[in-house]
Amino acid sequence: KRAAAELYPRLLPLATLNVTHPEMMVYLGSCALWLGMLAELLGDRAVAIAHFEAALELNTRLGARPATARTALVYARTLLLDSQAEQKERARSLLGQAMETAALLRIPWITEQARNLLD
Repeated sequence: KRAAAELYPRLLPLATLNVTHPEMMVYLGSCALWLGMLAELLGDRAVAIAHFEAALELNTRLGARPATARTALVYARTLLLDSQAEQKERARSLLGQAMETAALLRIPWITEQARNLLD
């Protein structure tokens, strides 16, 4: 948690940007995804949800389907911790989307994790 508390404010100015690795030519998704995971780790679920929504929107707009599926999976995991029925329903919808994309793109680990969360 200490490392997350140090890293979060450093990444926050980059929230609207994307994370890539230029040498490996890999797109890792919106920086907001990583900020959401840090916020969740720090115990601020409301801030995490706002970051996940931003990441989902950006990845979807860019057509970055693997990053969108991963974001949906991580976001759903957070929503399932909430006791409100509408949050759980949103989580199930996100998991369904993640599984559909993962099946299409043949990303079995996303499918497996999503199924585990639905059980």
